Amino acid sequence: MIHSYIDKMIEKNGFTNFDRPQWIGLLARAPLSLLNQAFESYTHLHCEILKPYEIVSYMVQARTGSTGQRFNVGEVTVSRMTLKLTLSKNNSTQPQNYIGVAYVRGANERQTRLAAIFDALLQDEGHHPTLVLELLEPIQKIIKHDHELANQKVRATKVDFFTVARENTATQV
Repeated sequence: MIHSYIDKMIEKNGFTNFDRPQWIGLLARAPLSLLNQAFESYTHLHCEILKPYEIVSYMVQARTGSTGQRFNVGEVTVSRMTLKLTLSKNNSTQPQNYIGVAYVRGANERQTRLAAIFDALLQDEGHHPTLVLELLEPIQKIIKHDHELANQKVRATKVDFFTVARENTATQV
């Protein structure tokens, strides 16, 4: 069975306890359609771009057997952006500023921008509980479902070599 960081995170935290590295990871994997749908009620926001959208390449490394020496597997394209979100509070005259960061695999400016905006919004106490329910939990469910489908495909192709060996021995007798 394939275990990943997301699987361990789901087992450990369930659907309620999210800290910033976890929600940044979820936002990076979120389908664009889900981000667009959640953004419909936040179109009034004021953002200032601190680091503009850019596409970069990162070298991906692996280890033989997960414990051996590292080796380069290849490069992956990543989009990144940093922005400042200004939110005015009803009970305060001073607006609050939050820095949103996003790193998304691939080259999609809209998805990267929305992920950075939601990262900033999730830092605000007023928006956090709503976004956990309406955005992070659905993203987590989609990712978990996709991992389960991938695990099912892997299990379907599993070969039991002992059974194959016994079948060959049985036909020779």
